[in-house]
Amino acid sequence: MIRAALLGVCALLAGTSLAAQGAPLFVLNDTLLFPEGISRDAARSRWLVSSVHRRTVVAIDDAGQLSPFARALPDDVGAILGVRVDASRGALFATAAPLPPMRGYAGAESARAELLEFALADGSLRRRTPLGRAPGDLAIAGDGTVYVTDGLAGVLFVVPANGGPVVERRSAFFASLQGLVLTAEGDALLAADYRHGLLRIPLDPRDTVTQILDAEGRRAQGLDALAWHGRTLIATYNGRAPGRVVRITLSPDQRRIADFTVLETHEGPGEPTLGVVLDDTFIYIANSPWAAFDDNGARRPEVPIAKPELRRLPLTPPER
Repeated sequence: MIRAALLGVCALLAGTSLAAQGAPLFVLNDTLLFPEGISRDAARSRWLVSSVHRRTVVAIDDAGQLSPFARALPDDVGAILGVRVDASRGALFATAAPLPPMRGYAGAESARAELLEFALADGSLRRRTPLGRAPGDLAIAGDGTVYVTDGLAGVLFVVPANGGPVVERRSAFFASLQGLVLTAEGDALLAADYRHGLLRIPLDPRDTVTQILDAEGRRAQGLDALAWHGRTLIATYNGRAPGRVVRITLSPDQRRIADFTVLETHEGPGEPTLGVVLDDTFIYIANSPWAAFDDNGARRPEVPIAKPELRRLPLTPPER
């Protein structure tokens, strides 16, 4: 995901090394697809995957066959990052931004920074909502409100389902917001900030945003995706090589990190980005090639790009 420079490295990862425990779900032939986000369309037995470079969303069926999803996109749609299916509304929400790795990048005016809403049935574009500088990941509440992080603007956007005005939430802890999830109680978001670590963001803007630290006061810096698995969080880490997938157990009040376990490491080119939990498996983008493009969008020939891998990591069934 797009992010500000990381100050230091997640101390909770120091000295950890764990061989791969998962396996490829799909390896795709299109090396310039540059996938970033993934969501499950269960009704149609397919995965919907965003493309940073090709500025689109593709569908992958359970046999691994890739096909177009987004239809007739305008030329000013940018690199597509986070994607989330909202099955109850028949929609796919996606974030898009003008970013150097996208095809045709020519500066910040190359495309819009926005939230896109697609019809799940046919991939048509329903709505475009302008947002910030580089909207990244998103979470959808039961009432249809969409929460969107912006890793460059330092803002959490609140997009009402009824098309009302977008609300901007700000905090001193919002330096480089990445992945986020709603709590089971529905009263707060948990977000990964690249600099400040895990944050608890109450939905009531009058309440205080707080850091979630471990018993020694350490921050979980460098995290990207967040997904619930029972009462624990599964997260990707790409603060420094190698990338990792980690499990984070929180205290009952979700105010402290009680345990932090590395589940697997990624040693190849590219870095792990976004993912989802399906049953007891974490499905994630394993090797997005962010380092293979410079700040002007030019390809760095010395940095290899591997075939895109969607990876599956079995998880121990959670405690009920």
